[in-house]
Amino acid sequence: MIHQIVYKQVGDERGLAQTHYKFGVIYRYKGDYRKALEAFDKYKIYVERQQDTFGFGNVAYQKGVVYSLQGDYENSLKEYERTLHWYELKQDTASFGFVWNSIGLVQKNLMQYEKALHSFEQAQYYNLKFNKMADIGGAYGNMATIYFLQGNYPKAENFQNKALKINQEINNNWGIAGSYFSLGNIAKLKGNKNQAISYYLKAKEIQVRNKYFKELAETKIGLALLYREANDIDKAKKELLEALPMAKESKNVRKEIHRELKEMYAITLDHKDALHHANLYALLKDSILNEENIKQINFLSEQYETKKKDQEIAVQQLQLTKQESELDKKNGLFRLALVGLFALVALLLGSWIIYTQRQKRKAQELIALRKQSEIETLESLIQGEEKERLRIAQELHDGVNGDLSAIKFKLNSLQENNAKEIAEAVAMLDKSCEQVRAISHNLVPPALENFDLRTATSDYCYKMNANYASEISFQYLGDSLELPKEIEINIYRIIQELVTNSLKHAQANEIHVQLSSNEKILQLTVEDNGMGFEAHKTSSPGMGLKNITSRVDYLGGELDIVSNKEGTSVSVLLTIK
Repeated sequence: MIHQIVYKQVGDERGLAQTHYKFGVIYRYKGDYRKALEAFDKYKIYVERQQDTFGFGNVAYQKGVVYSLQGDYENSLKEYERTLHWYELKQDTASFGFVWNSIGLVQKNLMQYEKALHSFEQAQYYNLKFNKMADIGGAYGNMATIYFLQGNYPKAENFQNKALKINQEINNNWGIAGSYFSLGNIAKLKGNKNQAISYYLKAKEIQVRNKYFKELAETKIGLALLYREANDIDKAKKELLEALPMAKESKNVRKEIHRELKEMYAITLDHKDALHHANLYALLKDSILNEENIKQINFLSEQYETKKKDQEIAVQQLQLTKQESELDKKNGLFRLALVGLFALVALLLGSWIIYTQRQKRKAQELIALRKQSEIETLESLIQGEEKERLRIAQELHDGVNGDLSAIKFKLNSLQENNAKEIAEAVAMLDKSCEQVRAISHNLVPPALENFDLRTATSDYCYKMNANYASEISFQYLGDSLELPKEIEINIYRIIQELVTNSLKHAQANEIHVQLSSNEKILQLTVEDNGMGFEAHKTSSPGMGLKNITSRVDYLGGELDIVSNKEGTSVSVLLTIK
């Protein structure tokens, strides 16, 4: 208070404002939240006069903390959001980490666990960006707490181990002990009691060495509960009795200690001591309840005062509104006329837009019908072509090939008289049979009928490689993909056309065929080192290219052709539905 008087006397506005801010923090620590908010509001008046962006952010953050401590989580979140806004205007993203962390803590108290996780992840992003190691460990610990509350113990353990590692790297003894304590809680709930005791003892050793008495009391309670479950009542009582003087500042911790001591003395039939601790437990429970009730009453009282002020402001605003409404009435007719004019224009414009949209829809429907008709025509042609191929292949195999075999048999039976001439005729018949078989297999490949596209393509490239001087290679990449036979046949025909074009027209001596699949995407690429052609100047492409284009359109795919003097690359991209 002396500092405030001095600053007022010398007219030091900034010094006076800083004093208000510092007193606000002191009141916050003391638990006098009403005075804390009043002090921060006085500091805010100076900040508004100076238009100090950073000051706006600081005062919003402090008020957010106070509201959180009061349990007014709605206003707390609003103030934290304002803090982020002001820090962003100041381009002070380095402070985002602890603000997001505070938001996550409020959301945790509201049991909005998914939102809290998101906020802690946001905090961690900025902590990692600015290498704030202590805050990184804290954020990991907070995420572990959320997973613990959700019952996801494996994830809770994973993030708590991350927090432990960070705290060990920076020698943060308080954080290390806290991580060991939390890991002990997780292990206990997972049923690993020996492991839980081990973690608690590690936490206890650090807390004893550094005199973290409040935290040490909680660790001793955890150990006592485990000792009691192991029927080692003496050890459990020893831990609790040692913890009692360490919990002077926390009524809640003392209440828990007396409750556990009451239970343990009852087990050992020490009724006098059990009654003593039962009375102390009841007194502390009532005291805590009374304090919470007083806090709630004070909070509601402050809310009432705030609402009362809001109502006074509302009355003043109502009077101003009445004055404004009288002025509005004078211009009412003019505004009404303008509204009517705008409504008429809007109606006409809307009608024109609706008419235009209808015309567009009709045009689109017509295009869609034409496209559907084209697809159906293509489907009929392709299916007809495949049926005709099958019919010819069957006739060649069952008819012509059978006749040739019969002729060969008869010639073999006459070979004794005209050996040389008949041997030549048999050789010619063998060659004819092979050609007929090759034509039949080319029309309807057995590998495609009996196996899949990958096997059929590999078999086709192998045979073409054996029959031509060119080097024809095949490569398959990605996952295996089961396709309907109709799609496999069309892709196989495209490969046949492309390889044939490369051999006959491009005069290529190297051809590479590649099939690759990824989930529902299939890509076919055929590349050669032939003479190439200028695809964009081809006014009437040959039947081969037309067949390829028709099949790609039928499959609903995309065709891309790149051709120059160094060779040609054709790529087909299909989405398999």
